[in-house]
Amino acid sequence: MKSVFLYIYDLQEETVAVLIGVFFAVVSWLFSAAATRRLSRKQHTINLLMNSGMDPAIKAAMELVRDNLNSKKCPSFSSVKDAPKRVAFRLLLNHFEFVAAGLRNGDLDEQLVYDSECHTILDLYNTYLPNIEKRQKERNLGTLYEHTAWLSKRWRGQRPLSWRRFWQLLRD
Repeated sequence: MKSVFLYIYDLQEETVAVLIGVFFAVVSWLFSAAATRRLSRKQHTINLLMNSGMDPAIKAAMELVRDNLNSKKCPSFSSVKDAPKRVAFRLLLNHFEFVAAGLRNGDLDEQLVYDSECHTILDLYNTYLPNIEKRQKERNLGTLYEHTAWLSKRWRGQRPLSWRRFWQLLRD
């Protein structure tokens, strides 16, 4: 009887050792997967920013609206003369709406986008806001540039906080 008890005791020690080994293997895999996800998000963000910086249509649109951004003057909603500027603003805002949706869903790295495009996004949105509001009322589109509006409110006067980045790490 004593030998059976010792056999069961030895078996339990081995089981505990195996369970501890499995636990640490799973934990290390989880940390590795989270690190890979973070690096992948950063790489995806850098690719997006680099490609958009090299895009001739975006470059041309930025040149076209630069004077309006510097003067904070929105192009006229009905003027035929300002039609090319309105098209340029919409092209840029649609691009940054895509970026804002990626940030909101956690697919892009917020700190990288903030460091490189914060003022461009905020200036574009705030300068063109009167026309955005007119189009929303005219076409009954309350969701027009909703992600860019969310980003504008989020970044207005503040940097992305470190606790937000902490939650982003936990979300991965």
